[in-house]
Amino acid sequence: MREGYDSSSWRTLSGEPVIIGTRLKVNKGSIIHYADIFRGDAIFNINVPAPVLGADRKFGFLQYNKNCYLYFKILNDELTAETSDGNGTTNSISIEWQTAWTNTATEFRVKWEAGFVSFFVGGVLQTQISDASVTGRAMSLYVADNSGDDLLLSYIDVQGIQGYRMSESNEDSSFGIEILEGDSISISESVTIFQTTLGDVSVSDDISISEDVTINLITP
Repeated sequence: MREGYDSSSWRTLSGEPVIIGTRLKVNKGSIIHYADIFRGDAIFNINVPAPVLGADRKFGFLQYNKNCYLYFKILNDELTAETSDGNGTTNSISIEWQTAWTNTATEFRVKWEAGFVSFFVGGVLQTQISDASVTGRAMSLYVADNSGDDLLLSYIDVQGIQGYRMSESNEDSSFGIEILEGDSISISESVTIFQTTLGDVSVSDDISISEDVTINLITP
């Protein structure tokens, strides 16, 4: 709604995504976000027809080159939760389609934790996977539709991200990050020891501390 389909944040892998009102239409196409995400809780608000012969849709997390993924897949008349570690270990669990999800804006949620992923639809937990197929690699948000009907995306809401790195796209873009480059501390100490008439030792100890902090603005 704010920026439309922002090509500095998203890459079109295939097809031609189109804004229809306040939703993004993906039909015989696929898109992937430029950010690398390491674990997170992602909600995809999507409107799709019921699974039928010829349907082919995916949405969730994907690392394209390694073929690591945690996503929902609709293939023909079946909805499944799919996982892959990119090294040949995969898992696929069938989820029964509910009539209430058909042609209705529905939240499909992928909650990715350490060695564990939960799949929710419409706010209800559908299945969980906690085997070796749950990757430990960073992935990106991904949406694909190779069906004859439209996939309408209203929003993606991601929270609880453990690691995030925004890669530069092919579009002109720049951003700045403030980082702490150097932090030096100098300590000077003055100690005086003197003898009393009773043989006791008394100590006077003065300490001063100075701190020098340098902040650099880095623009990739």
